[in-house]
Amino acid sequence: DYLLNLSETRSGDKNPMWRGGYVDHTDGYTYAAAPNHPYASNGYVLAHRLMMERWLRASDPASRFLIRLGNGLFLSPEFSVHHRDGSKRNNVISNLECLTPADHARLHNLARHSRKD
Repeated sequence: DYLLNLSETRSGDKNPMWRGGYVDHTDGYTYAAAPNHPYASNGYVLAHRLMMERWLRASDPASRFLIRLGNGLFLSPEFSVHHRDGSKRNNVISNLECLTPADHARLHNLARHSRKD
């Protein structure tokens, strides 16, 4: 009972380690708390995907990158979000681009080959 009460008083924004719902992962990406999101893993979604999803909902709700689940529009998991400057933590919308996985791979392959020259 004591541990349950402790976890309730130290979770989320009550935890001294709380950073506004964002977690930097060892893979270099930032994850955002989104416990009710249909594509959340352990209550988190990649922040750049969430940013793109919100931007598309507001600017282009008919976008081919969005799918309807129930009453909500969500970024389809079949698409990738690319960081134009290569920084996995730069999640401003002007740095993000939604692509098919094939286009995303092609873009990275081109960049990889141009660095070898």
